[in-house]
Amino acid sequence: MPGLDMRARRHTHDTYQAQIGVHPVLAHEQAGHKYPGIKGICRHSTPEMRIHRLEGLQRIVERAMANLRWSEVWET
Repeated sequence: MPGLDMRARRHTHDTYQAQIGVHPVLAHEQAGHKYPGIKGICRHSTPEMRIHRLEGLQRIVERAMANLRWSEVWET
């Protein structure tokens, strides 16, 4: 995403996480924020949540690459 500043990239990442249904506790953690209120103390991310996020983001990347007809991200 040439030309996008870091804030715009973070917002895009947050949007993708919402699109794939990432649990809010994990999304807050990823952004470097604490989940507000008592739920921020009582709820924690799990390995399954992280796997769900990674698989969802992987699908987004693969779909984008297919739309661009790219077979790889970096030239070798």
